[in-house]
Amino acid sequence: TGGTCTSPHHNLYRVEDAVERHYKTKRYTPEFLRAFRALMADTLGSQDEAQRLLKKQLDGQLDALDVQEENLPDLAADGTVAPGKIKVRLRKIGQERERLTTQRDAVAVDLTSGAKFLDSQLSLLKNPHELYKNTTDDVRRRLNQAVFGAIYITDEDVVGSRLTSPHDALFATEAAYQAATLGLNEDAI
Repeated sequence: TGGTCTSPHHNLYRVEDAVERHYKTKRYTPEFLRAFRALMADTLGSQDEAQRLLKKQLDGQLDALDVQEENLPDLAADGTVAPGKIKVRLRKIGQERERLTTQRDAVAVDLTSGAKFLDSQLSLLKNPHELYKNTTDDVRRRLNQAVFGAIYITDEDVVGSRLTSPHDALFATEAAYQAATLGLNEDAI
């Protein structure tokens, strides 16, 4: 209020060109994309196998509870176990069945939607310069918001940027991947 802005005016077209050029520096290498996607596929496959084995184990425990429950009337009939104890055992079997069923139902945690999201983000920056260059202003705005938390501009040129999640983590992962591929340790990065 009452003050004047001391920032210089920038030519919108030159700033837009600078942002477009900046997108050339923000792309994933084909090698990283292949390796990351292969790792995601392996992880999903391992997760599916682990879930299948855990469900099988829990189903086996539930089957064992069914057998215990079925044997209780026989024990009551021949007088081996008192009726009061049978009721207690039936209640415990019911509680254990409920616990195991809840646990089995929770096993269905699925990483597929997360993997699809990451894959879409990887695709977004497979060749972002071409994408940015050949799209509408509205899509450019949304792309900027999806990729960058901030773009720093000085003298109508991009001097830096801050990536949004997950790109910040993915680019860090790519840098570590590149270092490992080259045989560098973290101190050399």
